[in-house]
Formats: sequence, C-alpha cells, structure tokens
Amino acid sequence: MPVFPIRQAPDAEGRFEIVPEDLRHLSRVLRLKPGDRFEVSLPDGSRAEACLEGEGRRRVGRILQRLASQPETRLPLWIGLGLIRFSRLEWLVEKATELGVERFSPLLLSRGRFGKSDDISDNKIIRLERIAQETLKQCERIASPRIDPPMDLHSFLNLIGEDAGRRKLLLEERSLALPLGEAIGDAGSWAILVGPEGGLSPEEKSRAREAGFTPVSLGTTVLRSETAALYAAAALDFFRQGREERS
Repeated sequence: MPVFPIRQAPDAEGRFEIVPEDLRHLSRVLRLKPGDRFEVSLPDGSRAEACLEGEGRRRVGRILQRLASQPETRLPLWIGLGLIRFSRLEWLVEKATELGVERFSPLLLSRGRFGKSDDISDNKIIRLERIAQETLKQCERIASPRIDPPMDLHSFLNLIGEDAGRRKLLLEERSLALPLGEAIGDAGSWAILVGPEGGLSPEEKSRAREAGFTPVSLGTTVLRSETAALYAAAALDFFRQGREERS
C-alpha cells in the first residue's frame, strides 16, 4: 500500500489534516472508509499506522502507532540536465525520485529545447514536484528531489562550486574518457552534467571542465539525455552501495 506523507505534525491527539489529493486517493482509489488503516510518513522521517476518521470532505487521519523503520538512504546526486521534451522530463523526475536522487536542475543550454514553445514554466515545475510527491507514495520514500527552476550554465556551475566536496562528472557520448565506474572515487556525493539533444557545445564543455567537471564515458552507445542521466544515477548508487559493503 502507498505511504502518504504528512506535511504538518499531528496535534496532541494524533490527528492530522489529509490534503485533498491524498484524500481522493484514499477514498476513490483505495476505497478506504472511516476506521480503515493506512501508513503515513511523518515530518521527522518516521513512519506510523493511521486510520481514517470523519465523513465526507471533513475526513482527517489519526495516528494509531509508530512503526519501526530503517533510516532512508538517499543517493547524494545532483543532476544538471539540458532542457528536453517535457514528457521525457516527467519520466526522469519520477525515476530519479525512486532512486532517491537529491537534487535536479534543468539547464538552459545552447542546444536542446531552449527557446521552444514548451520551455519549463513555474506551473510545470509545480507539476514536476507533484509527480515526485506521488512517486514517494509508491516507492515508500520520504524525501523527494529538490527541483530547481531552469537556470543557465553559469548559475549552475556557480552553485556547484559552492559544494567543494562534491565529485563533478561530465557525461560525454562516444567518448574515450574515463569510464564512470572508475571515476566514482571516494567522494561522498556527486554532480553529473548531461547535455540535451545534440549535447553540450564545445564552449559549454570547456566551461564545465574549467569548473572542475571530469569527462566520463557511459560507453560507445548514444543514449537519450534522460536515459544517460538515469543510467548514471543507477550506476553511482550501485557503486556506492558496493563500496559501503566493503568498508
């Protein structure tokens, strides 16, 4: 069963407000009635069993008992990705949320969809955030990625530069650069920069290298931008877990 996040702490009696979209899911999709139980994640990161109370639109939830749970393991990865078709971006945000990716930044680069009719508006950012929140329920995670408004490469590189401990990787297609598995290093967090359709321009690649990004290769196959980003995220998570098991 999906896990429903609670935005605000329950009151002294354990009651909490259920936002309209969650109430629709509970009543129409899961067909829960007053007294039926469901699982929630609390603002402090813990989980609890709750029950549905009330009638009609005035239904609320009430905490019944806390549940033992393991702390959530996030993937400390920041993805910078040139703008792509919005439907493909929605797919990537959903999958990145499942993997526990930390942050996502759409980038206005010289190629890709910058300047096209489907640029990302504020409302589309809100939609991406909602997709991430809905995904949390299904994959039983607590925290969704931070999704930035679109920014140019200069702003992205400046933000990344403030995070000195993060390993910076530039994904290049059909490249003889260092394979991703060999570039992971001993860093505790990473940033990957992925070009849009058509890739980064030579000038953008040069600026990324000057900002400390190391070119890495995912192999000789040309991948879509969203596929490359997800491939790299899954590979980094795999290598990270293997390293932790060996330590």
